[in-house]
Amino acid sequence: MGRKRIYKTEEEKKESKRLYDMEYRKVNREKVNGQMKNWRLNNPDKVKEYRENSKIGKAAQAKEYRKTNKDELNEKSREYYQKNKDNIKYRVGEYQARNKNKLAIYRKKYREENKESYKEYRENNKEYLAEKRRIRENSKLATDPLYKLKHNTRTLIRNSFKNVGRIKSSKTADILGCSFEEFKIYLESRWDTWMSWSNRGLYNGNLNYGWDIDHIVPLSSASTEEDVIKLNHYTNLQPLCSKINRDIKRNL
Repeated sequence: MGRKRIYKTEEEKKESKRLYDMEYRKVNREKVNGQMKNWRLNNPDKVKEYRENSKIGKAAQAKEYRKTNKDELNEKSREYYQKNKDNIKYRVGEYQARNKNKLAIYRKKYREENKESYKEYRENNKEYLAEKRRIRENSKLATDPLYKLKHNTRTLIRNSFKNVGRIKSSKTADILGCSFEEFKIYLESRWDTWMSWSNRGLYNGNLNYGWDIDHIVPLSSASTEEDVIKLNHYTNLQPLCSKINRDIKRNL
């Protein structure tokens, strides 16, 4: 028998064993892998417990690391975002589009579970949230024709009720007599060749530059709530050149 090796420290002993085990596994890889596979199959509860403890331990380590390196990590995040913001925005947009319903359910659940903190956040950030809504609103108005049509049609009909001293009490779609999607298709079917959603509402004093949604029978003839409802039906609405609508028809 060879002489038994004497280790000066416990750490030296552990390191020697680690190196021996590593070399043994390297030489006997198939045998070791088979033994490990059989052990995992025969001890599923212990494997599950080990994985859960390992996951908890890694999560705790990650949390502690983030806590002690907060400033450094924030700076790295800012740098990464600046270098990759276009790609990040694209990926976020793609994810939100694919998971629209899932995200809506999550947000609703979060608000219900955190009513007080959510209310406090809104109270303390009114100006920021208002500005955020304004930017989001302007972006949708500029890029989404259907959203802009909904927004402007609601405003148009609401104001027509105010002009006769009444308050709009019915849904806009009910007054129109069709859905907004159907109303959009209806207007497109009556376009002249030069009309598009990009030149809706434009005006420069020239013909065929922009167009408005026009009341065939003018709203100015309405004197009762019933008149307003009747004149805002989609069959009394048409796309009309802004020059004709604002300069010519208005002066008839």
